[in-house]
Amino acid sequence: MHFACCVLACAVAAPLPDKPKSDNEGKIVGKWESVPGKSLPEGATMTMEFTKEGKFSLTVGATQVGVVKTITGTYTLGAGTVVTLDNLSEAISGHKKHKEKIVIAEGKLTMSDKDGQSATFKRM
Repeated sequence: MHFACCVLACAVAAPLPDKPKSDNEGKIVGKWESVPGKSLPEGATMTMEFTKEGKFSLTVGATQVGVVKTITGTYTLGAGTVVTLDNLSEAISGHKKHKEKIVIAEGKLTMSDKDGQSATFKRM
């Protein structure tokens, strides 16, 4: 009985494994503006904002027709380059939750989805 109590006490006192670290910790917060490229039609712009409180917004504009649309939600940083966008105010590609690969380097943020499509943004 004493052995079982000792094992149980050790199991309770043992620290939990560390949460995997995000490559984007301390880098993602701020406003980001799309860099022209093949991911956007000509005249279209996208801006994203990530707040330190875990809020996310995506604003898409088309200068030719004066359309602006903003989608809001939350984000969480996962292990490595994974960022989960959740609770979106409007579905994107039929879903209100997306796991994206986000790489931030040299003042640029590149977001890639599970289909391999990517968009690049620069810090505003």
